[in-house]
Amino acid sequence: MKRLYVYILKKFFGPLIATFFVSIFVLFMQFLWLYVDDLVGKGLDTMVVLEFVFQAILTLLPRSVPLSVLLASLMTFGSMGEKLELLSIKAAGVSLFRAMTPVIILVTFISVAMLYFNNDVYPEAFRKMRVLIYDIKRAKPELSFKNEVFNTDIPGLTVRIGDKDIKTGMLHNVMIYDQRDNNEPTVTRADSGLMETTDDKRHLILTLFDGKTYGEVRQEKNKRSKNDEYPAPFRRDTFQKQTVLFEIDENFKKSSEDAAKNQYFSKNYSQLAESYDSLVNMDNERAELFYKSKIKFAYHKNIPDNRAKNIINPHGNNTSYNLDSLFVMMGKREQESTINFALQSARKVKNDIMERDREEENIMYNTRRHLFELNNRLSLALLSLIMFFIGAPLGAIVRKGGLGLPVVLSVFFFVLYYIIDNFGRHLTVNGGHSAYLGAWLSTMILLPIGIFLTRQATSDSVIMNVENYYLFIKKIFKKNKK
Repeated sequence: MKRLYVYILKKFFGPLIATFFVSIFVLFMQFLWLYVDDLVGKGLDTMVVLEFVFQAILTLLPRSVPLSVLLASLMTFGSMGEKLELLSIKAAGVSLFRAMTPVIILVTFISVAMLYFNNDVYPEAFRKMRVLIYDIKRAKPELSFKNEVFNTDIPGLTVRIGDKDIKTGMLHNVMIYDQRDNNEPTVTRADSGLMETTDDKRHLILTLFDGKTYGEVRQEKNKRSKNDEYPAPFRRDTFQKQTVLFEIDENFKKSSEDAAKNQYFSKNYSQLAESYDSLVNMDNERAELFYKSKIKFAYHKNIPDNRAKNIINPHGNNTSYNLDSLFVMMGKREQESTINFALQSARKVKNDIMERDREEENIMYNTRRHLFELNNRLSLALLSLIMFFIGAPLGAIVRKGGLGLPVVLSVFFFVLYYIIDNFGRHLTVNGGHSAYLGAWLSTMILLPIGIFLTRQATSDSVIMNVENYYLFIKKIFKKNKK
């Protein structure tokens, strides 16, 4: 039995290593495609590119490992079924599940290792990668301008271009919102423009053609009239050609990672749980404080006017009065004033409630992201084991090894997982549903499939025998020909 276990482990270990590198390559190419525009033409140092690749690969490991386990188990047990090795093992009195035992133990160790990896290595790698991407985007900001997109890579400026001619470098429909050095903000719109950098690569020269600049003339406070309706007069400049100089730094510089440490993706399990509790407690405290303040200042009004006090409670006792009767006792002017005051108070309370709802939604959004990230990492660690219980029995059923049918089936199940996982993420983060449901939705769907396939494979059920369906379809075609 020991020799059999060693033989099966050797059969499984080779495809596992090979499919692991293939999975990493495929997922990295898909990841690289998203940022290829930010990397090309930036003149990055080789070490920076290697660091980017290394950190990106580390962040892709939680999904590449389950994919490699799925493909390797399909190839291994499919090949053994194709060569009738599984039939020989069963003939010797060893069940399929018992033959799978050494691989189950190995995959369990892999799942435990991924559990620690997602807690210790993944957050730090993801943080470094995000900061690195931000620094890469800041290098040579003129290359990051995209059509119909507002760009804020240059500090104090928001630039939008309608179209960019790649051959000539001409920019069309340029709009610049300038708010540098705490000056009065200005908006510049131009029909076209050219962009180039100085020789020292520290300034960006933007030459604009046929445009207008809108803004306000800054005045000293002592020169402004007290009766001025606006703080400063409006200014509009028309130009045929205008040259604007922006201070930049095209050289790549690494920024600090401190700002990203408080983001949810940079935290481990305990930090995510602690942040989740803190956010929930903060929301409860703010809700209670808001409720008490509205009760005190909006619904219970202190009446400083002695005359009004005498109308409401002339004897100074605690007797209750009908508010409608008190309102009728007022004069017409007092009634109008009371109605206007009530409307103003109601509008203010309504605005305060709407502002509180927006604040609560932001807090709950961050809360859901923290809780989903925590549960999603746990589900990713378990995913390798689930993928094995799908791949191994399915390989034993289809009895096909190599890179043909196993690759097709692996891609199908991994795409199925990817769609369900993204649907669960969107359902939780943007839809406001339970984070537990969103994070474990893929597991709840794939686990029963794995149990069903394992049960069918171990019991030699003909339901999942592909050859029976092939023969059945072949008989139908023969009958139609006759």
